Amino acid sequence: MRPGERLPSTRELTARYGVSPVTLSRALAALAAEGVLVTRPGSGTYVAERVARAAEPPDLSWQTLALGDRTVDATSVTFLLQVEPADVVSLAGGYPHPSLLPNRALGAALARAARRPDAAERPPPAGLPALRAWFARSLGAAAVAPEDVLVTGGAQAALSAAFRAIVPSGAPVLLESPTYLGAIAVARAARLRTVPATRTGSCERGGRNSTST
Repeated sequence: MRPGERLPSTRELTARYGVSPVTLSRALAALAAEGVLVTRPGSGTYVAERVARAAEPPDLSWQTLALGDRTVDATSVTFLLQVEPADVVSLAGGYPHPSLLPNRALGAALARAARRPDAAERPPPAGLPALRAWFARSLGAAAVAPEDVLVTGGAQAALSAAFRAIVPSGAPVLLESPTYLGAIAVARAARLRTVPATRTGSCERGGRNSTST
């Protein structure tokens, strides 16, 4: 029914739906309490006017309780998402020029990996045992066991694991300036205090010693 329309009489509604007057009275009272109906003494019961409710912003406070306060300032790295001009080479990322990539070897390696029976399975959190053993042997140190090697899914995950395992929360961490922006973001996420350090050295020019910072 449209807003403002009058409901049929109680007798007609009880006959239409086959309910008792008590049940109908309780139903009308519940609808009136919800604001769906409005009762006018001596006139009858009418469909209430629909009031448009202002859209309220979603309550996302549960994320702060479940995930903790946000510690990464995204504004400091948003410029990395910008498209560089055609004549500019960005040094902010770690991707080499396409001409330097061994695409044929990479394609063959990916094809071999996809044919493995466990290709779709989740690897162990510390990395594949065979890969950990290979890295341990490549270090050439007898004291390094495969259990001492941790294989991560990328540089950011490796930095995060190293920072959180070695440096306690709130402690300072010394970073070369300028340095990799991802390292700064990981340090801030781990609640570490980044301290910039510049490289200082001495060189000889024209018989005179000069210090460069």
